[in-house]
Amino acid sequence: MYKPNKRKVEKGLIANRPSYFENYGYEYTFFYYDHQNVVQLMTDWLSTRNQKMYKIHLTEGKPHFLLEIIGTCLLEIYQASKKEITYSNGVTGYAVSYVAVFKRWEYYGSELFMGDEMNEMLTGLELGLVNMDPYTWVRTIPSKAHLKNNVGARPEVFESLYVERTLTREAAAEKKLTEEYLADRLNSMGLAVQGGTPLAQVAPPFPNPLIEERVQNNLKLAEETKSSESNQGSASQGAANQGAGAQGAADQGAETQEERVLKDYPAYFEVSVDEPLDPFIHARIDEHKNIIQEPHDHIFQEVRLAGVTLYKRPKGASSYSEFYSDSLDRDNFLYVSDCRIAFINRKYNKKEAGGWVGFGGASAYVIGEAMNLASMARKAIQRRDKALAGHIRYEWIGLIGFQHKNKAFGHEMIRFLYKDLNRTTWMLSCNLAGGSNAELLANDIVRRLASYRLRMTNERSEETNQELQKYHMGMPIQREADPKEISVAILPGNLFATKGSNFRPEN
Repeated sequence: MYKPNKRKVEKGLIANRPSYFENYGYEYTFFYYDHQNVVQLMTDWLSTRNQKMYKIHLTEGKPHFLLEIIGTCLLEIYQASKKEITYSNGVTGYAVSYVAVFKRWEYYGSELFMGDEMNEMLTGLELGLVNMDPYTWVRTIPSKAHLKNNVGARPEVFESLYVERTLTREAAAEKKLTEEYLADRLNSMGLAVQGGTPLAQVAPPFPNPLIEERVQNNLKLAEETKSSESNQGSASQGAANQGAGAQGAADQGAETQEERVLKDYPAYFEVSVDEPLDPFIHARIDEHKNIIQEPHDHIFQEVRLAGVTLYKRPKGASSYSEFYSDSLDRDNFLYVSDCRIAFINRKYNKKEAGGWVGFGGASAYVIGEAMNLASMARKAIQRRDKALAGHIRYEWIGLIGFQHKNKAFGHEMIRFLYKDLNRTTWMLSCNLAGGSNAELLANDIVRRLASYRLRMTNERSEETNQELQKYHMGMPIQREADPKEISVAILPGNLFATKGSNFRPEN
């Protein structure tokens, strides 16, 4: 197991990486003119380090090299793919992917030997790549390793045999592997770097091919779904409105779009793999119980939660009441995209989570008394193809807050407030697991939200636009002097959940 040195993390020397990070490979996709750029960035980084400890081995004539720590560890970096492109200025360059994998490492008992130094090498590579291309994309890939010497030997030496780059997206999703901007990942691990999510940038660079591939696949899926739903809707409406004029049909279609709402919206719902949920109102899940991405998500940053609590305050009430709570960090995840935040509990259990409160017949997908009275055996069967999932779209959020952990509060915390059409105020409070930084995450979401909201087509005052523009350009949430207080950003121009489908910027 590996635990990073807190002081080195605070100084920005290493990233706050998870345990067993050495067991994975990392594929980086970026743009460059020549392999020598990659060699140079690592050579420059090594020049600032102890030359007796770190060494670099180049493979002559090939885009391949090894980084070594006093003979103990080897980090192999090699080019896995390459595609020639022409930049907008007419200069030819390349879209490439490099794979970095630890070829050798050692354990003493249960502790990773030279773990901080290994982290430092990987951090040096990643910081260099972000400086070279702020939109470098990183994909975690599984690595097959074996124990070179006997179990219990001092030290135990491990070797990486190969990495699996050819995993399908479905297989990668099943293994909970991630793809994201490298800058976003480094920010989430405590290193403040420029780049990442491009919405706040005036002129994004040539699109990253991995991002472009995902976007195009999502657009195709959305178009096929839309076409299928349209054909089904046309057939049923034609039978119900036989003889109606063309203008009447058009009016009814407009009314359907306007009435696509849910007045009572608690964010979390019981969703099934095969249920055709309204994609605007409900988050949908695939057969692996992963949230299905939308075309305009562009990026899904996964954040493990140590616990989550949803509170509600009906109109006229003076205080909040707890609606749902779960403090099991094996179950809950938060996802951040360019148009919403989403969340899921793949292994929900009423007994452990404290139960759900039903709220009438507002939706066929809400958890109510029927689930609370079901037997444990029945719930076990249901959990095979169902999950608790939901999303809060950026057009609905009225407040985002964060709080750093302290003696009285054991986790980094981020909070969201929104109101539904019944004027009920909902507050989602998320405790972050591991080394996640609530302030960095909250500011990242605020920037994405402001960028998205500025592109919406609803009418807004000039004052609202100016306030959103400040967050869009990177103005951070003002931090409270008292660490016990929650630092918040009040975001103007929000709509009641679940309104806003006709104002979306992609329409």
